[in-house]
Amino acid sequence: MLDIQSKYGDFHEYDLNKALRLDWIDRLGYKILYATSTPETHLSVACAFGFSKILKYHELSIIELNQRRKVKDYEYTFLLIAAEEGHDQLIRLLLDRGAKVNAQGELYQYGNALQAASRGGHEQTVQILLDRGAKINAQGGKYDSALQAASRGGHEKVIQVLLDRGAKINAQGGHYGNALQAASSKGHEQIMQILLDRGAEINAQGEVYDNALQAASTHGHEQIMQILLDRGAKINAQGRHYGNALQAASREDHEQIVQVLLDRGAEVNAQGGHYGNALQAASTRDHEQIVQVLLDRGAKINAQGGHYGNALQAASLYGNENIVQVLLDRGAKINVQGEHYRNALQAASLHGHEQIVQVLLDRGAKINAQGEHYDNALQAASLYGNENIVQILLDRGAKINVQGGHYGNALQAASSKGHEQIMQILLDRGAKINAQGGWYDNALQAASSGGHEQIVQILLDRGAKINVQGGHYGNALQAASSGGHEQIVQVLLDRGAKINAQGGEYGNALQTTSSHGHEQTVQILLDRGAKINAQGEDYGNALQATSLYDHEQTVQVLLDRGAEVNAQDGEYDNALQATSSEGHEQTVQVLLDRGAKINAQDGKYDNALQAASTHDHEQTVQRSRGEGERSRWRIWQRTAGGIIGRPRESDTGPARSRGEGERSRWTLWQRTAGGIIGRPRESGAAESLPRP
Repeated sequence: MLDIQSKYGDFHEYDLNKALRLDWIDRLGYKILYATSTPETHLSVACAFGFSKILKYHELSIIELNQRRKVKDYEYTFLLIAAEEGHDQLIRLLLDRGAKVNAQGELYQYGNALQAASRGGHEQTVQILLDRGAKINAQGGKYDSALQAASRGGHEKVIQVLLDRGAKINAQGGHYGNALQAASSKGHEQIMQILLDRGAEINAQGEVYDNALQAASTHGHEQIMQILLDRGAKINAQGRHYGNALQAASREDHEQIVQVLLDRGAEVNAQGGHYGNALQAASTRDHEQIVQVLLDRGAKINAQGGHYGNALQAASLYGNENIVQVLLDRGAKINVQGEHYRNALQAASLHGHEQIVQVLLDRGAKINAQGEHYDNALQAASLYGNENIVQILLDRGAKINVQGGHYGNALQAASSKGHEQIMQILLDRGAKINAQGGWYDNALQAASSGGHEQIVQILLDRGAKINVQGGHYGNALQAASSGGHEQIVQVLLDRGAKINAQGGEYGNALQTTSSHGHEQTVQILLDRGAKINAQGEDYGNALQATSLYDHEQTVQVLLDRGAEVNAQDGEYDNALQATSSEGHEQTVQVLLDRGAKINAQDGKYDNALQAASTHDHEQTVQRSRGEGERSRWRIWQRTAGGIIGRPRESDTGPARSRGEGERSRWTLWQRTAGGIIGRPRESGAAESLPRP
């Protein structure tokens, strides 16, 4: 078995079957994987292959018998595997020895043994499990219930048994939502009829397909769709990913079902779902015939909605040139604006569909139209490295320095992703190297953030201003420091970057890299003259920034290099309050050991203790220093009665707190709407106290 694990350990059961040259549904691959589960035991082999004699002569404790075992990322019990394979004799032995009949597992589809037996169609096994106390409506797993599992598997006799024994026919849950949807999605006509005859709600809503009609339409089961419609299914019912049955059939290229649905009254322009409407759904998959059918039946060619905005954008994005031509020939507006991609030209440019770009431009697409995330076609093509389209757009008149969108301009977009060739083309064609705008403000900052050293060198050689301010990171040095790109940091410093320049979200380069825990970059900046206690922005200083995010090693480095442990500024006022608010116990200890003042006041939470208690960090270790002596107090704990401190020598002794240089009488701090109160050791009366 160890040889099998080493050779096929990363395989799924169908991959293993393929490697063994078996049919993909052959049970051998499944059994081998179950047999090689962890922890290793020959009982896994017995349960997978039905070797009941092994179990007969092997003593097992009830705990061992019900222990969850792992197959790849899933968990199961011995009983669950035996049930899936239908090993009845073994199942009886397991139950006699103490196996829990309702134990939950996570073996791919199955929540329990009854579900596994039902999906496998093992009628006798189902009867045994029910007779031994299996809960017929127990939920869990992909199928959620035994009835849904049997319906998906198409096991009519098992379904009859389950229904006769009390299975809830309309139980909701699981991947398919209910048993009727499970049967409809797989095309089990006879089972669908049984379920309907026994009271299944035909329009009940579920998960993936929303309803049974949508499930049947998605998978092309025309006969089932007809039956459902004859039995009262709502043809235009809305919901879930596909929106409605017509949209589902259009997306999956079931032309005959599309025709039937339209003949039976489906609204061709009904809105909803991911694709917005049926025409847009068909356009994403190059289903030219369905597109023609929908248009002939009255689909609005320029209807807006859905993820792609309209049908032309959808076809352009997915590179469906024939559909693009059909839509344009039938009257699609070429420059109509959409959602995520703004227009068809931007969508085609983004994904590198050169022929469609040419078609759109030949048919009148506005080459410099702006809007949305990518702003224009040139920026979209530059971002995704589509060099040929960049050349086409520039040759056809694209404005190279137009501003807008997330990346500001085409040069910044190309630089951010490391597309050196496109960057050179843009510069050679007149791109302004220091143009500002967008998230990164300029191309140098974009390249520095992405760690593209070669592009940084080229930009600097071509005249990029190294200390220009703006954007999310403030400047190029901060952008490089944020990602821990040591080589780029060295290059920028060698070329004149101001190491203590202020700006951006983090204030300066040292704060930026400290907040991300890039210890080596911190050392480089300090060696090159970064001011360790420089103040700025939300985090106040580098020590506060790295403490907030629990980078303990960086905290140590900064303190060793001279960071002021009690420096005040920023949202949290000091490093101790910042790290206490997140419950970083080890960093709290380090700061206190290095002299952090536990009662320092100001900032978002006023003091470290309140910061910890506000966020329920009830066991945040606190070691305070008094006037030249170490305090005995180490644990502050928030209880129903308030916040208490316990002595270092014991976790159970009387709770106390320290005042200014002398032992306080107060044992209990409690934060109320009126402020912080303390209860005296001698009595339970509450008195107002100064903030701790």
